[in-house]
Amino acid sequence: MVLGRDVGELVAGVELLAAGVDGPGVVVGRAGVAGGRVAFLFPGQGSQSLGMGVGLCREFQEYAEAFDEVCGVFDGYLDVSLRDVIVGESGLLDETVYTQAALFAVEVALVRLLESWGVRPDFVMGHSLGEITAAHVAGVVSLRDACALVAARGRLMESGCTAEELVQSLGSMVRSASLGRPLIPLVVPEYLVGEGEAVYGVRAGGIFGATSDERPATTITDGVTVVEIGCDLLSSELLLNLAAGSWVSGGAVTWHSFFGECERSTVGLPTYAFDRHRYWPASGGSVGSAVQKGVYNREGDAHEY
Repeated sequence: MVLGRDVGELVAGVELLAAGVDGPGVVVGRAGVAGGRVAFLFPGQGSQSLGMGVGLCREFQEYAEAFDEVCGVFDGYLDVSLRDVIVGESGLLDETVYTQAALFAVEVALVRLLESWGVRPDFVMGHSLGEITAAHVAGVVSLRDACALVAARGRLMESGCTAEELVQSLGSMVRSASLGRPLIPLVVPEYLVGEGEAVYGVRAGGIFGATSDERPATTITDGVTVVEIGCDLLSSELLLNLAAGSWVSGGAVTWHSFFGECERSTVGLPTYAFDRHRYWPASGGSVGSAVQKGVYNREGDAHEY
């Protein structure tokens, strides 16, 4: 598949593709090899930056709506508007509670945008903060409960609590939350399942909060592409490459949703340099009788032998 912003980039991409050379705008794959299966990996904090995702809010309505929804829910758990923290210069973005809330909002908005294009994960998994994002995307925990967990997690980490205290505090919140079975397989790293209760695990029964004697039933196998969904993906070009990669690997991408209301047109493919004569039986005739009589010539008339 060749991607480009203008005719020049498209022609250059086609030339690279014809020569079998990798290059900008050239996305290749084999449908059926990986079956188009993809796993979304949600990272922890450390990649935040002021104004992250603002460009995508301007470009894509689906991203903006999802981002605003998450920020609106966080307004009930944070002292300052999360959106103002991300786009403003308050200096609060580097405080853990706001950092983690902001990254969660960005990650969820990215998923909702990709879903609107038909790019959906077959598996989800997360690291640190990303474990909560993965649980929410999988359908295990609601948006409101997930935001409450993220805000509490950030405050507990700022307070300097131990890992054991963090698990105990969030564990009680998880037990009181309304939990569902995962709609998408949720892969849990082995280190999350230790002694006592692991806060973010999912056991075989699909319950948020696995115990030490219940290991995750889902594993990532060869042939599944793992894509990190985080701040490194905050550009339309990178997102388009991700969608194209899914498409050439056999995934279902709804391109009309990607283009939205933008003016677009299709270009007919070049034809083969052969005579344009029909060699198939004309419609309405009996295939059996045509075979019995003989073959068709270029004008479509049957010849008997």
